[in-house]
Amino acid sequence: MTSVVMNHFAAWKEWRLRETRVRVFGVLLLASVGLDFSTYVAGTFHLYVHDLVAALVACYGIALALQNRSVLPVGRLSLVPMALLAFLLANSVVLGAAYYANVPPDMQKLFWFEHGNAVRIVGELLVWVWALNQLSPDKNESALILDFALWGCAVNVAFLGAYGAITKTTHAGTTAFDLDVMVGLPLAMVFVMTRGMRADLFRLVLFSAGSLFLYSRTAIVAVLLMTVAVLITSRQPRGVARSLGCLGLGWILAFGVPQAASAIAASLRTPTATSSQPPTTVTTPTAVDRTASVVSSDLAPYTIPSRLAIWSDALRMSAISPIVGVGYHDYFLYSRVTEIKDLSSDDLPGLYSSLIKQAHNDYLSWLVESGIIGLTIYMSFLAISIWHAWRLWIGSPDARPWHVFSLALITSLAAVSTFGEVLIPRTPEWVASATVWWIVIGLVFVAAADREGTSRRVNR
Repeated sequence: MTSVVMNHFAAWKEWRLRETRVRVFGVLLLASVGLDFSTYVAGTFHLYVHDLVAALVACYGIALALQNRSVLPVGRLSLVPMALLAFLLANSVVLGAAYYANVPPDMQKLFWFEHGNAVRIVGELLVWVWALNQLSPDKNESALILDFALWGCAVNVAFLGAYGAITKTTHAGTTAFDLDVMVGLPLAMVFVMTRGMRADLFRLVLFSAGSLFLYSRTAIVAVLLMTVAVLITSRQPRGVARSLGCLGLGWILAFGVPQAASAIAASLRTPTATSSQPPTTVTTPTAVDRTASVVSSDLAPYTIPSRLAIWSDALRMSAISPIVGVGYHDYFLYSRVTEIKDLSSDDLPGLYSSLIKQAHNDYLSWLVESGIIGLTIYMSFLAISIWHAWRLWIGSPDARPWHVFSLALITSLAAVSTFGEVLIPRTPEWVASATVWWIVIGLVFVAAADREGTSRRVNR
């Protein structure tokens, strides 16, 4: 009897310790994503907050590795995302060192800046994926981690949305706000369908309201693809109805209420004798304007010819070193295309802000910087990721909404990468947001490795 009690106590203690580890990882993820708003309140602190959290995650991973007595994860599939990131690090360091002698003196500052960003961005993502693999969460623990990640996205979106409303300013570029809404809206919908707590409904309303202020066309296309995929594959009519209700409520709060308040205020305003009352105008949401611009004359005169010129130059550069490439983040050394960017005069001297430093097409950037070898590795990684996400979706009916989201996210990122470097960002400002989708990808491989291990044990 005593031994049975002791065994139950030991199991309970191990479960509590395990839950604590998962929550620590989740809190660190929440902090990394949620503190993205520090760009508006903490100045240069924002530039290093991701590095600080990543350093804590590295210490966390080391502690787990010591306990697991292994630096590498047990499941071989878990090594796949780590191998891709490690390849980029090696490419940047080795080829950068090999070609440094050919760097013009006036571009050496830009060289160190670009390679510093490369090591910083890829290194942080690698640390997160490695620590996740050391933790090796199960299905319930994975949902808890994504819950923390979603709260981080919600905090950042809420703060940036409030900041824009108070200051009456809008962002004109792809920001963390766009990226967090892009991932947060469909993920919040999954939580509504699988759990349906009040907090889940609140978060979906928040992301729905934020979706009207999306500026990035990439984010708009991706969030549409993922949201539609989650809705049409759901087998929970009540969950779909709740999700659609939250979407409508968010849009009403973000657009309908302000427009109605503006109309009421205008009608109550008494016109003076010398001035007539101006007509009330309806302001179109930013996301609607940006979506409509794809087929309007606002986009075609500049964006399309600009992209075609950049892609043509990228194809020219791919012939310089077709097998191994010119080196990760060394694109700028051979680029011949420049463009005028807003606030370029505010950049540090020697960084050539108007010089195109990537192909604005992830596949062409991989071809130029890592050659046929690198592009083959990258496309194989995407294919393997999609394949395992598909197998998990087909083979796990009890967790289908989660795997639908994972499959839709990876597929959407692969699609929108045709128009930009998304999966592995080129700027540190995107790292926190990118961490979320790399966590999702990492969880796919952790689940696939666990499935493979279970299958082997059953076959034996």
